[in-house]
Amino acid sequence: MPPSDDPLVLACLHGDAAAVAAADRAELDRVRAELPDLLSQAAGRQHWEVVRALAGAGFEIGRPGPGGASPVHLAAGSGALDALRALVERDADLAATDPQFQATPLGWAEYFGQQESAAYLAGLPR
Repeated sequence: MPPSDDPLVLACLHGDAAAVAAADRAELDRVRAELPDLLSQAAGRQHWEVVRALAGAGFEIGRPGPGGASPVHLAAGSGALDALRALVERDADLAATDPQFQATPLGWAEYFGQQESAAYLAGLPR
């Protein structure tokens, strides 16, 4: 990611979900156009409140981050159950595989020993 001095981007990357809530539609649209992987970057930093806020604001939830994993992979592997649920509710692709391990989000949850996340994903209709 190129360095940014945009206040909303910096707030997101530092875990400030309130900044997303306070932003107006035009500001969110501008940031989404300039940095379409911001939600993935927030997931990579495990800023789960920001992930939920950006997903709710219409940021793309399936775009992989710099390491190639999608936000739903990262949430599943981290055991961030609330964020995982929020992404699933927004139709995250649970069949997607990451480029490095060729694993689904369920595979990530299982590999990283995230039993609650794995049970949640395994219980979803396929």
